[in-house]
Amino acid sequence: MGHPLSWIAVGLGAACGAWLRWGLSLWLSSAYGKLPLGTLVANLGGGY
Repeated sequence: MGHPLSWIAVGLGAACGAWLRWGLSLWLSSAYGKLPLGTLVANLGGGY
């Protein structure tokens, strides 16, 4: 199953990524109104 430290690192990375995505979404949504630009930017950025 892998080293327990690997599982912790993956969990922490996922949590940090989720917080950054949420913050980006809040910031861009407040700047551009109802258009979900934060979600679009996070999805496009995560694909590269």
